[in-house]
Amino acid sequence: MALFRSFASAQLRQRKKQQQQQEDDHDDDDQEIVDALTCPICLEVYTKPVTIGCGHTFCGECLWPCVQLRSPHCALCRSPFDPRGARRASDTERQLAAREVPCRGCSKKVSLAKMRTHTASCPKVVEQSSTFPKFTPISSTTQPLPCDVPNRCTFTCPYCGARNLDQPGVVRHCTAEHREDGNRVVCPICVSMPWGDPNYRSSNFIQHLVHRHKFCYDTFVVSEDKAPPYRPAKR
Repeated sequence: MALFRSFASAQLRQRKKQQQQQEDDHDDDDQEIVDALTCPICLEVYTKPVTIGCGHTFCGECLWPCVQLRSPHCALCRSPFDPRGARRASDTERQLAAREVPCRGCSKKVSLAKMRTHTASCPKVVEQSSTFPKFTPISSTTQPLPCDVPNRCTFTCPYCGARNLDQPGVVRHCTAEHREDGNRVVCPICVSMPWGDPNYRSSNFIQHLVHRHKFCYDTFVVSEDKAPPYRPAKR
């Protein structure tokens, strides 16, 4: 009897292991599908996907700033493309509508075409977002704030002098108001960074803005005034 129970228990463990392996494989398949249907610019599931001449696909809204330039280039391979040749990615839209994956919050299966709308109102996703760690100082300080730190929050338009523009505001303002201006100007965002050259004038400032300032440097880069001292690796 004991031998039978041991055998049955081993069989049960084996079935559970196989079931878990199948679930893990299925999750990997879902993630591969999501990755394949993710816009390389906004890193979200495609919305109104558009394919350009080089074969790369982007959300229509993400591609729009590139299309406004006089010499559009693909955001991935940097190949020039003709906006008139951009086409609606019908095959991708069909895949988005046909494929269902679990919501990362409530685990309900939703088609990828509706996933953005679902997660925006999913209580579990909203709850998870509210629990993300927020920065709080360890303790208060009596030391004065430094006064010589460059302003990397707001900028001035190098064309018309419009002030108090944040980084996305600079991109929106210049692409809307000055996209036909061919003057060589200094990028106010680059010049505020430690590596910025105040004498360097972009030959195509609008294209520089669209391709180099789609994200905020301070979010991804540790500047020299905050970085730890450099120590070469020991050989």
